[in-house]
Amino acid sequence: FEIVKNDSGELELKKPTIPVTDVVLDKSSITLDVNGTAELTATISPNNATDKTVSWTSSDPTVAKVENGLVTALKPGSTTITATTTDGSLTDTCEVTVNKIAITGTIAITTTQEPTVGQTFDLNCIVIPTGNYSYTAKAITPNASIEAGKNYILSIGLKPNDGYYFAEGVAATINGKAATV
Repeated sequence: FEIVKNDSGELELKKPTIPVTDVVLDKSSITLDVNGTAELTATISPNNATDKTVSWTSSDPTVAKVENGLVTALKPGSTTITATTTDGSLTDTCEVTVNKIAITGTIAITTTQEPTVGQTFDLNCIVIPTGNYSYTAKAITPNASIEAGKNYILSIGLKPNDGYYFAEGVAATINGKAATV
């Protein structure tokens, strides 16, 4: 403790201020899927520092946001999370990479038209496999080596929306006939 004069001119005991000398995050890099979360912890030195408060920022909050050390992945990409001490403005960072999510499972597609060789047509209805997947239908084209009325191997112009991609070998059916994505 130290003895100081207050605003009234009276002497009082004051606890000395112990400044922050360092901040270290528990992770230097993390990888998340879209909508995934991870907790970052900032350790302040010395342990008895007077003001141990930290503010958190993301260099690209559209990719991942951070609140009180909790990182939430929003879309594919990369960003840097920074912890900054209130006392001394000391910083440490964590690199965050956000992956796309693979769409897996079976996709059932129905149309009002029967596909014929070489024809391109729009999709009328898409039944999404179990899960919260996101994609936009474009068009499908029958493979020229396939005869009408047989099982079809089709190129399906489905475009996953941000944050998603089709895993290799996803199975699909069109009007009950086998297809590949």
